[in-house]
Amino acid sequence: MASQLWSNSRWTRIGCADTAVASLVFAVAAAGFYVSFIPLFVGAAGLATIILTRNRRRRFAIAFGWHAAAFLPIWAGFLNLQVDLSILIGLLLAFPAVAALAFAFMNAGLAVALGLMFPWYVGSPALVAGDLWPGSGIIGILLIPLTLAGLDVRSRLVRTATLAVASIASISCWLIHEPVEARRFSEVDISPLPALTTASRDRHLLDVLPNASVFFLGENVIDRTNSFSIDRWCRYANARKAMIYVGAIEKSGRSAIYKFNFDGSCDPKPVYEGLIALPVNAGDPTIDWKIGAGSLQTVQVGSDRVRWLICFEVFSPMAWILDRPEPNDVIVVIASDYWTQPVPIEIARIKVGRSMGRLWRVTTVVAETNSRVGVYGNESSFSNNSL
Repeated sequence: MASQLWSNSRWTRIGCADTAVASLVFAVAAAGFYVSFIPLFVGAAGLATIILTRNRRRRFAIAFGWHAAAFLPIWAGFLNLQVDLSILIGLLLAFPAVAALAFAFMNAGLAVALGLMFPWYVGSPALVAGDLWPGSGIIGILLIPLTLAGLDVRSRLVRTATLAVASIASISCWLIHEPVEARRFSEVDISPLPALTTASRDRHLLDVLPNASVFFLGENVIDRTNSFSIDRWCRYANARKAMIYVGAIEKSGRSAIYKFNFDGSCDPKPVYEGLIALPVNAGDPTIDWKIGAGSLQTVQVGSDRVRWLICFEVFSPMAWILDRPEPNDVIVVIASDYWTQPVPIEIARIKVGRSMGRLWRVTTVVAETNSRVGVYGNESSFSNNSL
């Protein structure tokens, strides 16, 4: 009898309805992020439905579904790493709920604007700005909170005017948009790449890569605490007669990108230190909450300036803003995606990279430790990297 009363109670029905809404938004958002043939902005459409209700519980459910999908690879990654970071994991688990509360009690546009101020906020709807307003740069990022703010009001006149202005701006941007040419940059698939040891894998990798003048490899390929790895990569660069940019783990535990020349000097130089990173360092789990150095020197490849993003920085609008990309720059994104399996974060990274590339009018090249390498000067195997 008690169970029947519970199942028929008003709160049970409300809870089931809100759970269904959150699950539906989660599914739509996850499809937008992690299903290759579904556009990224489709996933954001689920979150946009928050403007249709004033019910705070329902708004929380909608926002939580979106943020749960965005944070899914982080949860999977921490479980796979099995690192004793219970407090930080708790914070990461709680963050989607806190973000959802902001959407529940605030104007949606204001909630998005507040999220943009937090560098580690990887679930920002601003990531789809390039799908809506290509070529608009930082203005496009600002248009996301402004549009949601105008739509999330009671005045029908304001909502109609906001929708009209946003639609006209989007149509105008797409009418004048021209895809950015990849020029001589491309991506090479290197999976699967079996090996018994790290060294044998590295040697095999360099053997299967095509002829090119510059290679961009993934994240944390080199351990800077091991001096022998530096010598080994100097030899690789000399053997290939190519410039190699490769991700390294610094002695501090922070990710960086090193440049290896092929002039025989074996004097590798860091060109970029992770600007905004997730706190996954086991020795000092607070270190990666700090803002890193970012670009340490200007990198020119051919006639193009190269800028960098590491791992989850591509999902941070703040990282893009701080990177200060200019039209026709090349953004190289390096990552190591095995730790988030089975969540296909590489699909989301490519989608977001292409969207933000359209927004800033830059070429994006994605290099992943276990699946792809970026190359420059490979005439025979260009990938379709136009934006």
